[in-house]
Amino acid sequence: MPQATKALFDNFKRIAAVTVQTLGRNCEVAIHDFSQLPHSLVHIEGNVTRRRIGAPVTDLVLRVLRHDKDGVKDMANYKTVTRDGRILKSSTTFIRNPAGKVIGAFCINYDVTEHLNAIAMLEDFVHTTDAEEDENFAASFGE
Repeated sequence: MPQATKALFDNFKRIAAVTVQTLGRNCEVAIHDFSQLPHSLVHIEGNVTRRRIGAPVTDLVLRVLRHDKDGVKDMANYKTVTRDGRILKSSTTFIRNPAGKVIGAFCINYDVTEHLNAIAMLEDFVHTTDAEEDENFAASFGE
């Protein structure tokens, strides 16, 4: 790997570490080096998808990369679902060399399952009927 490419990936690894430290246990950042396909996962912070170094890039990333090649656009805030049913909010930024060639991907996966469960619980808790009743909250019986 050329020194400039190594420095680029090293920078992304540091950004991955800070991102997971900032966002916490529900966050994972995966870094893929496309020169190492099909075992492109070269760095991972967090453990949301339970993947390990040497895992392949996802089918979605491969599909858009094969279709759009170096013109591929970054993808932000798309929904993915893990094999065990957890819902993730994911984003992928394509890593490019100075010539603009896509050489890897920086992927953020954030497990929003607990957040969605909390929203559902709160919606259930605050739910009222649609009918409004005229009610007087008096301070004494005489009112």
